[in-house]
Amino acid sequence: MRAINGLILVMILLITTVNLEGCATASTYMKKEDLTRVYNASRKEVFDAVIASAEELKWKVENTDPEAGMVYLHPPLNLLTSSLANAMQGGDIVEVKLVKLNDKSTEVFVEQKSRGELMDWGRAAGNINRLFKELDTRLGME
Repeated sequence: MRAINGLILVMILLITTVNLEGCATASTYMKKEDLTRVYNASRKEVFDAVIASAEELKWKVENTDPEAGMVYLHPPLNLLTSSLANAMQGGDIVEVKLVKLNDKSTEVFVEQKSRGELMDWGRAAGNINRLFKELDTRLGME
């Protein structure tokens, strides 16, 4: 009986460790064309629109690197769709990469990482779609 209890404890610890170390990403189940968009605007204009969109969506701007064209955002934590492990690790992080194609054209690639989870139950797709919808409105692509 003691061996069975010990085995159960080891299994619980392994499952918890895998869950804490796992990271669901939107690119594992979304098509590339759903993660990227090209805007007819300079990289600076798109960068500013990403920041304004995040503020409108009430997302926290975690970090920015204008030179590299990177913006790191935290959508609000949804306790109905997030796991305890995800919440304990700070929730989701949305990475936005801006690539200058020319002076008036910028490609935007968005990826969400759901820390502490192996699956995010579609939460990433919803967040990415909300961000692109806001960007489309701001950059005139409705």
